[in-house]
Amino acid sequence: MKNLLKSVLVGSVAVLALTACESTIATTPSTENAAMVAQSPSAANIERHITFLADDSLKGREAGTEGYQQAADYVAAELEKLGLEPAGDDGSWFQQVPLRTTTRDMDGAFMSLAKGGEVQALTHLDDYIIGFPSNGEADEISAEMVFVGYGLQAPEFGIDDYAGVDVEGKIVVVLLGTSADMPSEEAAHYNSTRTRRLTAEANGAVGMISVYDKASSQRFPWDRVKLGAGRASMSWVKKDGTTFTPAPGIKVTATMSPDQGAMLFDGAEMSYADVLAMTDEGTNRPPAFELSGKATLKSKAVSEQVTSPNVVAILPGSDPDLKDEYVLLSAHLDHTGQRESDDPEVDTINNGALDNASGIATTLEATRMLGVLAEAGELRRSVVVTAVTAEEKGLLGSEYYANYPTVPLDSIVANVNLDMPIITYPFVDVIAFGADHSSLGETVREAAAKMDLELIPDPIPQLSIFTRSDHYRFVQQGIPAVFLFLGFGNGGEQEFNDFMNNRYHRVGDDLDQTLDFEQGARFAKLNYLVAKSIANADERPTWNEGNFFGELFSKD
Repeated sequence: MKNLLKSVLVGSVAVLALTACESTIATTPSTENAAMVAQSPSAANIERHITFLADDSLKGREAGTEGYQQAADYVAAELEKLGLEPAGDDGSWFQQVPLRTTTRDMDGAFMSLAKGGEVQALTHLDDYIIGFPSNGEADEISAEMVFVGYGLQAPEFGIDDYAGVDVEGKIVVVLLGTSADMPSEEAAHYNSTRTRRLTAEANGAVGMISVYDKASSQRFPWDRVKLGAGRASMSWVKKDGTTFTPAPGIKVTATMSPDQGAMLFDGAEMSYADVLAMTDEGTNRPPAFELSGKATLKSKAVSEQVTSPNVVAILPGSDPDLKDEYVLLSAHLDHTGQRESDDPEVDTINNGALDNASGIATTLEATRMLGVLAEAGELRRSVVVTAVTAEEKGLLGSEYYANYPTVPLDSIVANVNLDMPIITYPFVDVIAFGADHSSLGETVREAAAKMDLELIPDPIPQLSIFTRSDHYRFVQQGIPAVFLFLGFGNGGEQEFNDFMNNRYHRVGDDLDQTLDFEQGARFAKLNYLVAKSIANADERPTWNEGNFFGELFSKD
């Protein structure tokens, strides 16, 4: 891809001039026409933002890099032009997020199985991939193994994969995959790696070995999984200087290749093939049972601390009773950076045009539209805009902000998140992840109806998307949230599958793919309508009575 930065900067002068004219017009709109002016999204603005953020010069915007900082500077400058106020650290545009980056020491990886007096050492990357030690440096365990199915305990759905076994001081063996015994978003929570590890820790386990079910082995080919073994992991560092670790009691983990998972079940009451056959049936859950022998796991890593900022700004509301409440708009600014190659002619930059330059672009455009209302005094609540870092490392920037918000946490009434809108086709429907857990469901339905858009249920529950974007970190703080995603109608399913199979987290997610900026503008309008409705409602959003997430994460 050609380097477009110079031409973008030159071309931006004309665009900014046009934006300035629009802004001048919008600074004193009448009460009658402010909403009409605001509801005119600009495809040119969407194009301008994506073109800058996906340029080669930013080298994939990986958290903690110079390219990411250039992207953060750009977003801060755009928010300043739109008249927002800085809301980061000490009155700046940035909230600095301390991150601990950890890389596996491949030579320190070790796994063996001891059965019947024989010890079999396994080959790293071919037979298994070692996880990161929970302490970030080095650890080892040697313990008996217990198979616990998918490793879930969900009493609301009558599921207890730990029933009948004692895993205290042992290594649990769990199936990688998605349990189909519950609704998709609740399943996304329970099937997340974090929840499984926390569940294992709560039951006294000290380690975890993951084995594939058939569906997950097809979705995640081992050759591709191995490519990620050399990549660094990240976590965020708390104010007291310690690194956040969700389940420190699970000291070492490993993932078995699909071809080698069977060896864990040798001598057990059920074989690996029997277990997979049960999961294929879709209704029967394999029982928990002890496995023969012991496993030894050793993991070693090197780590260093880096800093990468969230961009944070406020668009003030005007209602004297509501202006100290906030609608939070979030989108992640980072992407996956560069891959390694010895060939200087090979494209190594994962530009992230759709993931998530398009989400940042639509956030900025929705913010511009909300700003028109604010200038006219028609925005009752205030809006916090966050472009967060390290989403690709595990939703870290949003989790840091959720733990250290720059406005009072209980003043944030809702989160509207924008992540990876695939603006490559004229969309006719949308998916509203999280909306039906709270009164936001009706808000989204009304906004979609104004644009003649259909709301469809989650068509891809096996991907657990509800827990894989930044809104979930705010749900975990008890804040109702919605994450809108373009639907599968009018060719959307084909576009989604093509992107995920061929360009997601790859060099093909760049400016050379076909991007429809008019669709980006339409998507910005939809998110604007949702945010506007929340900001101007008499009452703040509420969790639906008896809702699973509302009760699980309630702060009352």
